[in-house]
Amino acid sequence: MRNDNKPEIQHVVPKKALLLNFAFKGKNGSSYHVYLFDRLKGGVVSTQPSVNNVMGQRNFYSVQLDEFVYTAEHGLTALEDKASPVIKKIVSAGSLASMSDEDRRTLSTFVAGQWLRAPKSTR
Repeated sequence: MRNDNKPEIQHVVPKKALLLNFAFKGKNGSSYHVYLFDRLKGGVVSTQPSVNNVMGQRNFYSVQLDEFVYTAEHGLTALEDKASPVIKKIVSAGSLASMSDEDRRTLSTFVAGQWLRAPKSTR
């Protein structure tokens, strides 16, 4: 949670572990962007949004009860941080063959967490 009490984007698709694997550098060379498909309109969105602004919602994993704010973001970030090197290894190798048993456990936990953390759609 931010210290300045402004809402933050909490990604349902983790930026570090997943989104950056699909991103490209923007025209300014300092930010990363993705192509975005609008399934309702049936086409690619004309803008190329920053990975900071896609697949997330403001304070999605936070809830305020009275004056306290509770969030699952810290635990999800820890899980993403642990899985990121495993995913990077898989992407670099182009294969799951080099995974250790520990890598498999980490990836399995991450995948289960991904399934549980995403908003469910009925469409």
